[in-house]
Amino acid sequence: MHAMNLSSIKETLAGLSQARFIRFLGIGGVATATQFILLFIFIELFSWPKVASSALTYALASVLNYLLNYYLTFGAQGKHRETFSKFIVVVALGLVLNTLIFDICLRIGFHYILAQITATGITTISNYLLHKLWIYRKAAST
Repeated sequence: MHAMNLSSIKETLAGLSQARFIRFLGIGGVATATQFILLFIFIELFSWPKVASSALTYALASVLNYLLNYYLTFGAQGKHRETFSKFIVVVALGLVLNTLIFDICLRIGFHYILAQITATGITTISNYLLHKLWIYRKAAST
């Protein structure tokens, strides 16, 4: 893993491709909508536990997010082995962050939808930076 320091993050943000970022957000929106729909179904229709439902829907939406970003946002081709293994690490970190924030929000009294909105908002920025700076670093720089 390449060392990520504050200056490289600042440089990435300064040189951010607006079109790429818009695609990233749009794909994230599709994955997030998928997550929220499944979250509602699992909790309201199946009566599954909220935290487990949030974690599962995060994981499922992450797979969709990966595939769409792999092909549409970062233009990577033929390197699934390298990008997917990095992606798994990012998903694991995001899953922990999402689940922790979701659980904390539930414990302080948030409705599960508001808890998921909060968790999603916080993980979006960290996920983009990890995708841009680590998973798709070579594809994004070309």
